[in-house]
Amino acid sequence: MELDNAEALPTDDADDDGSNNLLGYALGTDPNDSTLTFTRHRSEPLYTVRGSENLMDWENLVTNPGTIGLPFTYTDEISSKPKRFLHLRVQSSL
Repeated sequence: MELDNAEALPTDDADDDGSNNLLGYALGTDPNDSTLTFTRHRSEPLYTVRGSENLMDWENLVTNPGTIGLPFTYTDEISSKPKRFLHLRVQSSL
């Protein structure tokens, strides 16, 4: 992603995803990528991939996906929305 000078500061959020440019650069994220990749290292706790269009109302998309110890990639099927956010929620089942 190439930014013009108005959006290029490390503290700016050019793609409006809630993370600043520095964090996106450090993690190698693509603002046009509609995937979330992680590895479940334990059967507990409860892992839930969630999606939102406004960062306030979240829907559960998949719970405890993938195989323990292997990377799992969730691809958002609703990525055609103007703004779409994904996050991983991890909760204790105790």
